[in-house]
Amino acid sequence: VDFQRLCSVTKTTLSAAQSLPMLLWAAIVWLLFDGSVAMDGVNCPSLAQVKVDMERTNLQATQQIQRSRICKITEAIRLPAWLAKILGNLVDVELFCNFPDEAYVKTKIAKIESTIVKRSGTLRIQPGVDISYREVPGGKTGDDYAAVNQNMDALRVTSHQDTCAGSAFATATSVSQIYGNIKEFVDRFEIFTKCTRTYVPHTQIRKDDVMAISTLLAYGHYSLSYEDVAHYEEDEDGNHKTLSVVISSRKDNIIEGNYDITLKLRDDYVELSYTKRQNFAEPILASQCNDNCYQVKTQISVDSTMLKLAYAGLYGPAAISFNNTGCRVDKSTCSGYSVRNIGDSCTDHEECSTNCCFSDAWWPFSKKKCGEAKSCS
Repeated sequence: VDFQRLCSVTKTTLSAAQSLPMLLWAAIVWLLFDGSVAMDGVNCPSLAQVKVDMERTNLQATQQIQRSRICKITEAIRLPAWLAKILGNLVDVELFCNFPDEAYVKTKIAKIESTIVKRSGTLRIQPGVDISYREVPGGKTGDDYAAVNQNMDALRVTSHQDTCAGSAFATATSVSQIYGNIKEFVDRFEIFTKCTRTYVPHTQIRKDDVMAISTLLAYGHYSLSYEDVAHYEEDEDGNHKTLSVVISSRKDNIIEGNYDITLKLRDDYVELSYTKRQNFAEPILASQCNDNCYQVKTQISVDSTMLKLAYAGLYGPAAISFNNTGCRVDKSTCSGYSVRNIGDSCTDHEECSTNCCFSDAWWPFSKKKCGEAKSCS
């Protein structure tokens, strides 16, 4: 019997199969060699000695990894740190050979927090009382924000002009009606301007649902992002109700953040609060709008949502119709969107109310005009 080879094979087998119960391997070694024996001058180490040798080898490997900055995949396979970084980019996360340094992580957290924009709005709505809200006008820019030392209140109008007051659109007669009108829009998450469309899997959002939001980034370019309904709860206490909704972004999104809506029904008023906390997920988008710009754009977006829901609550859904036939006109930044009628000249589909801008001439430089939807099908 080649005892030297047998001893070597046993040691190798033990090293490769550490996952088996140690008592089982101890029994095998004991039966074969009775612990530690000498056979024809060949010294076969005991299981304890094999374990010590393996621990020494592992320690040496760990020290080598620390010295050469390579990542240990298995006991036998190592991964260079630079390759780990490449793999991290492929899965869109950072990879390390060990737990990252705490100081490094805190620095990264501070950097991320510096890119987050958080803007809010709150207003109360009462039956028979004009809507009162101080919004930032749509034409304001990041330069305007910088000029007032980043004081958002300085950009707000002194008082909002209720465009539906005294119109043919009658106000709600009760706070319950106002609450119900607003909740109807929140339940479908139709809280944005006409430049954005929301897709929900059911008739209304529910906790843990996944929903989608498509928004017009530029003429002819619509993004599609996905969100989670992280929280949806309606509490009742007698005649009082409180609806709380939190929507958080999924990874496949143009932004990273969340939307928080709180709707309160009280004895003589309805209170609406909305917070938008976000940052651009893609560097190419962030490069187009600095922090001052993003602060203003986010506040304008919040104000648009606040007023849309307030008008829907007090005057009903018809007051904020998509084609602006109501008493509340959508002054969203996508000017020219869906405002041209059949026969009007156009350059893009979204300029037309029919979503169809076409040319019936073969000449590539012929003028386009808005047509019936079937002309573009």
